[in-house]
Amino acid sequence: MVAVRHRMEGIMTSLFGRVTSGPGVRIRNVHSRIARGGLADAERLIELLGGDDDALWPSDRWQPLLLDRGAVVGSRGGHGLVRYTVSAREPGLIEFTFDKGTGLVGSHRLSVEQLSGGRLLWMHELDGRSIMPRAATEAVVVLHDALIEDLLDAAEALGAGESLHRRRFGPAVAALHRLDRWFDRTPRAVASA
Repeated sequence: MVAVRHRMEGIMTSLFGRVTSGPGVRIRNVHSRIARGGLADAERLIELLGGDDDALWPSDRWQPLLLDRGAVVGSRGGHGLVRYTVSAREPGLIEFTFDKGTGLVGSHRLSVEQLSGGRLLWMHELDGRSIMPRAATEAVVVLHDALIEDLLDAAEALGAGESLHRRRFGPAVAALHRLDRWFDRTPRAVASA
């Protein structure tokens, strides 16, 4: 964990300037999607996040989400350079709190709830602040938005029993995604989390 933290701080410093402490940039970011599907199946997708049978996380395009004990409170892990701990878990909901050293302070949660007519409301909420320089924060939010939309695309396809069709990244997302993948040289083993 220490090596990953120092690696991220070093990368962010070399790209965007010194990571600071203090109030930082407030981030409130919400994504939602109404999709078909059954609540029990959707809750199972959340239960399997970060494990070997995770079908929801878009690891075909993003660094895999790895959790050392699966989707249970206290489990540690993350994806790529972003590290966090599962801080809340109940059927249809998982919440993660960012670890110190990630440049983010706060939490993010994924939830699903049943609507009428066999529909589900999937929601991802990030609430916190960035103590990274503004340019780094903006890059992280752009990448985060694309990743969450990929996750919601998977939720929608799985709920409908349809094939997943990935959207092409726009030029800015594609460039940042390539940069993110290039910098991410972290081992895939959860033990490094």
